[in-house]
Amino acid sequence: MGGFTFDDDDDEGIFGDSEKLAAGDSAAKADIEAQNMVPMLTLGRDDEGFTALMEEEKSILDAPERVDTTNFICLGGPGRHSTENARLVPEGPGLDADENIEVGRWCGRVRTWAEQLDLSEAKIYACTAFEPVAFGDPKTASAALEQNMRVLASIQAQRQSEQADIGLCCRGPCQEFVEMLVQTPTSDDRESRRWCMRLAGAGRLYDLRERPVVACTGWIPRGSSPGLAEVAQSNIERIAQCRKVMAERPKTTEQEQEDAE
Repeated sequence: MGGFTFDDDDDEGIFGDSEKLAAGDSAAKADIEAQNMVPMLTLGRDDEGFTALMEEEKSILDAPERVDTTNFICLGGPGRHSTENARLVPEGPGLDADENIEVGRWCGRVRTWAEQLDLSEAKIYACTAFEPVAFGDPKTASAALEQNMRVLASIQAQRQSEQADIGLCCRGPCQEFVEMLVQTPTSDDRESRRWCMRLAGAGRLYDLRERPVVACTGWIPRGSSPGLAEVAQSNIERIAQCRKVMAERPKTTEQEQEDAE
């Protein structure tokens, strides 16, 4: 099709001469050979005497701590936004070295434009964005949802008892708001992390812990709560008040502006 034949020299694929393609660059030659390598299949006999593919057991490279639904909520379904994979990684610089398995975990909901949140070394006890997928085990998903709601309710109750200023996003919460109860290897304590995904930038997330948002034109509440109408009204009034204050500010000359700076 399209005039292509296997005799063409333009695209030889895995049959290309790595020495010729690298044009004398030893590093490029190694990369080409690594990319084009096809692993050898070893056949043998299984316990019942049938021909089977025989694979050596792979070792786990830097294996993450053992996780289950009690310390990694994304497994309870699993979560709609979570991704977990096992990647083959060469142990040394050459492809002839034994291969190891590297486990990776990511959250596709908490992400910048550049990358997703890496969960390989984090315990996620609860998350406002947790959604178990339909094909998961119903009992596991149900237990994980119950645990998730219980933990999040406990966090909310603690904030109210401490009269902490949690901001508008927690009271809705907003559809673009994500909160996780996280524990990392560098800490023995569980930590509440709150982000605004609407304001996530190219390289970082918008952290809401340092500056709680008290009013926002992008606030779209998710779910329901007893005081939702009151929160919505407060949001409208605060935005209007801020605009009024800005509109009533006296005009300044360019010289006054420079002096103020």
